[in-house]
Amino acid sequence: MNNKQIAETLERIADLLEILGESAFRANAYRNAARRIESLTEDAADIHARGELRGIAGIGESLAETISELISAGRSDVLDELTSQVPPGLLDLLNVPGLGPKRARTIHQALGVATLAELEKAARSGRLEDVPGFGKKTADSIVANLGRMKKWAARRLLVDALPVVDDILAALRSEPGIDRAEIGGSVRRWRDTVGDLDLVATGPDLSAILDAFTRLPQVEKVEAHGEKKAVALLESNLPCDLMVVPPESFGAALLTATGSEAHSIRLRELAKARGWLLNQYGVYDAAGVALGGRSEEDMYAALGMAFVPPEMREDRGEVQAALEGRLPALVSADDLKGDLHMHSTYSDGAASIEAMARACMHRGYAYMAITDHSQGLGVANGLKVDRLVKQAEEVRQLNSELAPFRILHGTEVNIRADGTLDYDDETLAMLDWVVASVHGSFGRSREEQTARVIRAIESPYVNLVAHPTGRILNRREGIDVDMDEIIRAAARTGTALEINSGPDRLDLNDIQARSARLAGAWICVDSDAHHPDHLTWVDLGITVARRAWCESRNILNAQPLEALLEFVSRKRASA
Repeated sequence: MNNKQIAETLERIADLLEILGESAFRANAYRNAARRIESLTEDAADIHARGELRGIAGIGESLAETISELISAGRSDVLDELTSQVPPGLLDLLNVPGLGPKRARTIHQALGVATLAELEKAARSGRLEDVPGFGKKTADSIVANLGRMKKWAARRLLVDALPVVDDILAALRSEPGIDRAEIGGSVRRWRDTVGDLDLVATGPDLSAILDAFTRLPQVEKVEAHGEKKAVALLESNLPCDLMVVPPESFGAALLTATGSEAHSIRLRELAKARGWLLNQYGVYDAAGVALGGRSEEDMYAALGMAFVPPEMREDRGEVQAALEGRLPALVSADDLKGDLHMHSTYSDGAASIEAMARACMHRGYAYMAITDHSQGLGVANGLKVDRLVKQAEEVRQLNSELAPFRILHGTEVNIRADGTLDYDDETLAMLDWVVASVHGSFGRSREEQTARVIRAIESPYVNLVAHPTGRILNRREGIDVDMDEIIRAAARTGTALEINSGPDRLDLNDIQARSARLAGAWICVDSDAHHPDHLTWVDLGITVARRAWCESRNILNAQPLEALLEFVSRKRASA
């Protein structure tokens, strides 16, 4: 097993322990070990080979033995024994938002519920409402969450789909007789989740291309195989369509496959208004003469439009903007001058501040902010004030050594349920940069959540609201807030809003980020890195900013350090 698989297995053991009512201390030990293993900067197998697993903080003899077994055998006696004591479907209940191991155990003991289907039946019938600690509101929430889970099951995180895309494209391109193959669909538009894959290929023998595709080892099952298209289920369980066209139609086919459908309809309407035809083979005038098709650029040019970047093709005004020459110069990852949200080993990160700083320097950044968690977030080893002061001294020393690169000493301070912050103003005033975020109390009303976040925004010391909705893609809906009110408050107070680039967050989403841009609020695209390798996540966050039509002038951490420091000073002047 690799580090991620080991960590997931340790988490499963912790879940099983809680379901069985075992010691909370023992379950927490497994959870802490999982976090340690996942955050290692080298393979646990290499550490095991050196006999040094017990040198990892929090890994005692028993845990080291379990981890060794997972590495050596890919299984664990502890896991097998615990699994044998739990009904097979009961662990699935833990995937329901709001149901942890303890609540799953309560439901099982009271009602005998051991599957998702039984849970839904109990919630709909009213039986769940009679279980102590539950009620109609909770039962209704569970029904709604089960519905969301069915929807989520049909879509894959973009970050999980990308390796599948790379693999299938590499295999297809290596086949003889294939001149070009590209991905379209929601992957090419950089949607945050993906339902299926849309490929386009061309070459001298279209039939041979389709045959080659259906024989690829990545193809689990061929659903359909026609003259121009094949439909398959990949071994990764992603549906995949391949369209084949002659070279002179490749651009038209890629444009069609990329979508969105609403964007494609708008283009067809433009062509139709001129008496032309636009389809997956090209754009043709009234006499049937091809005006474009070999490339997307010549398709758009034939319609008198500038090329529309794939991220913008959602029928949100981009067609008119392209006709009028008003398309924005979209931001790119190369525009970023720093990263303003990341963690170190002081809280729940995997690397030292120096290691994070040197990784940022390697990316060409001029600055970064170290923003370890505040004291109230014990699960993330949040910093008490004395440790924050100690950290400040380390940052000062590193700034002396690494100049002109600049480390801003910051925090990710927790926004409490009432909107107050986890550090007092005197502590926050010591810091260069303050990120505020919600990490709990997700079930409050829209009015309460909105007031909570706005109260934090109005603090003169809060510079950035991180992952503003708190959503976890395919696992948790964001908090119910009036985002328009939050955006207005951010613009009014000079507080930035984050596009968190964590692959399972991407929060703000593109619609919210576009509203923030239009309102004049600053946006930060941050990695929320807990390991140097996570710094590359900003590439995903940038695609959200591009879908929001952001230019570099809209992104705070695309500005020079002097502008960033002035941004902080202006707000603090109101204290």
